[in-house]
Amino acid sequence: MRGPRMLAVFLAALLAVTSGTLGAQAVERPSLTPGDWWTYASNTTLLDGFWLAGRVTFRVESPAVREVLGASVPVFVVSVDGSGRTKGTFPSNVTPIPITGEWRLSGEQWLERGELKVIARILDLSGNGTLHMDPFLQTFNFRFQNTTKYRILDDGWRFPIDVGDEGQVTTRFNATEDLSYRWGVFRNTTRSTGEANQTLSYRAEGSTNVTTSAGIFASVRTRETWPDGSFDLLYYSSAVGNNARTETYNATGTLVVSTELLSYRYQALEPPGFLGLTLVQWAIVVPVVAGTLAALVYIRRRRRRSAIPPIAGEPGPPFPP
Repeated sequence: MRGPRMLAVFLAALLAVTSGTLGAQAVERPSLTPGDWWTYASNTTLLDGFWLAGRVTFRVESPAVREVLGASVPVFVVSVDGSGRTKGTFPSNVTPIPITGEWRLSGEQWLERGELKVIARILDLSGNGTLHMDPFLQTFNFRFQNTTKYRILDDGWRFPIDVGDEGQVTTRFNATEDLSYRWGVFRNTTRSTGEANQTLSYRAEGSTNVTTSAGIFASVRTRETWPDGSFDLLYYSSAVGNNARTETYNATGTLVVSTELLSYRYQALEPPGFLGLTLVQWAIVVPVVAGTLAALVYIRRRRRRSAIPPIAGEPGPPFPP
């Protein structure tokens, strides 16, 4: 069961970046716009010595209405797309087996438009690679599909949020997971389903600066605690409308998943624009265009003045004044 559980942790940790359960000092609700996006570097330890590393991009699509556990809910649809490498060792009875390969993640999640809580995740994670065994190499592949929908029963974690705030969110979830894998001649396929109530606890612990490849962002660290004792640390920055970093720890306090912001677009804080350009960009473009037009007019006039006069007796253009 640990393999499917860790795959589920991998997906949940990655998708925390667009969850509405974010905290920041005196933070208001992020203002999402279709076309906003965030790309993160991710690093996940599935088993001791076996990890996934790569990039995942979340993009806000058009608003929609979706059916969730019998109710029609206005949502933001957020697409998910990622890929990367698998590497490490697989435990065996004799000696650890080196592994190399690739993985791919696709899907979407739905955020209810009020408090931006996640109310659905529809995800597909697949991978393939090579087990470097003596004397022969063995190929492997796996596919993990998860569809989980949530109905919010009690929401005690709402905007605005200040450092020191605490709260809980209780949901009713319905989940279906399919796991299939092949290793050499060995194959296995499993399906699990479940429905239950779940309560997560939150606390906005404090402010800090987070250094990422996308820049340094003033952030607030929020602790999200799960029923099994595992927890996430979410470093939310109002400057990007999302987390600058996330860290997921298992119940023993071991870091198993981390994400770091690489690049983003958050239109709510972009300068106002016209025809796709900001005011600053227009201030650059207009003089350049005007100067180019003036140069063209000057060149045209110079060419007219230097034109060869017509031969006497033949019709021709009049001389320039």
